[in-house]
Amino acid sequence: MNWVLPLSLLAFTGLCFRTAGIACAFSLQRSAVFLFITALSTALFYGAYRMFGEPLVLGALAKMMGEANYVFLGFFIRSQRKVLPRSVEIWGGTTVWLWSLIHLTLNLTLTGVAQMVVMTVQVLVLIAWVAYEAWLLWRAQRSAMPLMLALVVTAHGLSELVARGAMLWRGFQGSLALNAPGWTDAMLDWMWVTFFLGFMAQLATAGVVASALSQDKARLEQMVSQVEDMLQEKMSMVMSLLASNAARETDPQLASLAHELRQPLGAIQLNAEYLASTQRMSREEESQVLQDILRDNQRAVSIVQGVRNLFVQHSAQLTRLNLPDVLERWAAHQTKVLHPVGVGMTLNLRNQAEVLVLANVVQLEMVLQNLVNNAAEELSLQGGGKIEVTMIAQDRLVHVDVVDSGSGLPADLHEKVFEMSYSTKSHGMGLGLWLSRRIAQMHRGHLGCVARPEGTCMRLTLPRELA
Repeated sequence: MNWVLPLSLLAFTGLCFRTAGIACAFSLQRSAVFLFITALSTALFYGAYRMFGEPLVLGALAKMMGEANYVFLGFFIRSQRKVLPRSVEIWGGTTVWLWSLIHLTLNLTLTGVAQMVVMTVQVLVLIAWVAYEAWLLWRAQRSAMPLMLALVVTAHGLSELVARGAMLWRGFQGSLALNAPGWTDAMLDWMWVTFFLGFMAQLATAGVVASALSQDKARLEQMVSQVEDMLQEKMSMVMSLLASNAARETDPQLASLAHELRQPLGAIQLNAEYLASTQRMSREEESQVLQDILRDNQRAVSIVQGVRNLFVQHSAQLTRLNLPDVLERWAAHQTKVLHPVGVGMTLNLRNQAEVLVLANVVQLEMVLQNLVNNAAEELSLQGGGKIEVTMIAQDRLVHVDVVDSGSGLPADLHEKVFEMSYSTKSHGMGLGLWLSRRIAQMHRGHLGCVARPEGTCMRLTLPRELA
């Protein structure tokens, strides 16, 4: 039996790291696995403890697994009541692991009165905490399963308090010797009672998990429905834009301006499909996906409005902007997006901390986004590279250069790439740079390609505003 303890501890450590929130985020599936395995292990270890002459290590392992089950149950209940930050999840899983090992060590080293007193205090504190979390969950949800769990755990705590208190009292009075067979019999009899109450708590926990899964499914279905409504609204806006362009322009290629909407609408579609998939996500992951959808939705709305402004007789709404602030906020998001594809980006702001321009921030970001996307696509074909965005203020003008470390653009294409429908990419539509130059002109500026010995430099020039 010497192999039982180290093997059990190794398996328990792996279980904690994989399902208790240490290595992986909390989720309903992983939580259910942890609760099921610890509950089953408690019963198996206790059965083996009774079957094989009651070796001490099996009884201690049975108590450890039961303790781990209840400690994790407290964190699980809290996670159903509110979203836990990742740091709290890691702290919670580590606490489950450490608490359980401390409980095992005390059971293996302490005997008699000391063991009974320490275990009683530890068990009562733990059950009180779990009961408290269960009552808070019931107050937040007001449904049957949390109420049943709260009642069962409370009953478990009260019964533990009465029974352990009575046995300790009898021991101190001398009517029950703590090392005598009668003491052992009393403890074993009580184990059946506490196991029954623990089993009832597990049934109530299973109900909470099932209820959470049902609510999770309903919430995801509602999210997907809302996202589909968003997509339908955006498609209606696109069709309205196309009809407006067709009525005003003789060139049918202008209808392809909806190309600018491909990125945000495509991102919304992918996130919607991810939500609709059978893959379970933590509350934090769901929140992140929804934030991405809302951001892309707002960007799609802004693009539609911005592009529409290009083809009506009214000028776009321009405001005084501090260009370095705009570039810093925009670049912070680009760094996260470009890193996974092996492209790095740096931002250099030269000369002045405050450079004012009269611009539309959405249209300005459209130009910058298009230039960086073109550079990133070119670099990704070469296995990665660097993009440098530099702002240089000179007299009444400010230049924003987007420079990549790619193979460069031939001199005879420096102007041709800005023509509508011309593209150096096999899958390109030839609209991005044409539209970007159109936006620059509407801002009384210019967008062009600057010759360099290596790489490609796209320069956006805008007039400065006086402070």
